[in-house]
Amino acid sequence: MLEMTGLDKFLKGLEAAKSLPDNLIRMKLNFALPFVHQEITSKTPVWSGQALRNWVWSVSQPNTSSAKEALGTMDPGPTNSMALGTEPRRAVNQAATDESLAAISTRNPYKQFWLTNNSPDIIDLEYGKLPTPASSRSPRGMVRVTVQNLLLALEGGAKKR
Repeated sequence: MLEMTGLDKFLKGLEAAKSLPDNLIRMKLNFALPFVHQEITSKTPVWSGQALRNWVWSVSQPNTSSAKEALGTMDPGPTNSMALGTEPRRAVNQAATDESLAAISTRNPYKQFWLTNNSPDIIDLEYGKLPTPASSRSPRGMVRVTVQNLLLALEGGAKKR
């Protein structure tokens, strides 16, 4: 008579191994989504706050709603002479866009995750045309630089640009 010992342990191990790819992908997503969010929003110049406010995360399909109005009524100040991150209207608009990231679930790591911006000025900001090419505060853009930085980080953490 042949008796197999440890079959139950083997089957449990096999079941655990099936979830490894899902966990690996979820782990990469849990790194990539906040990384992209922080990189892009920190590089987005703020005057009214509308460009920053309109970074919206969604799952399965891109956000197609109309551009949201900026939050905050305080004087924007001389933003062109301020360092990115110090603008008066940044905090309130950053908090609003942070909420859209917080609502994202990576429970199903095989869904498509979208970051969109429907602000009317976002393309000109991305290409360093605002307020003028000579005085752009993000002349290399937000998205293009972030994609490069994400690829480097996923490959092993090379220095950020």
